[in-house]
Amino acid sequence: MDALEQTTAIHALALSLAKELSREDASRLGLLLIQLGTTLETIVGLEELNSGGPAEVLNV
Repeated sequence: MDALEQTTAIHALALSLAKELSREDASRLGLLLIQLGTTLETIVGLEELNSGGPAEVLNV
């Protein structure tokens, strides 16, 4: 899957979820996914620093 296909798939998923979730649940899910992404980036970054590899941090 290339970047455009991935972006389209994520957009379609967001639209589907928005139609089914209440505003509160959509907001809560968005916040939880942001926290998940940030936590995963922290783990990867720390592992790279500890292994002496490049510490490239991705923006989520």
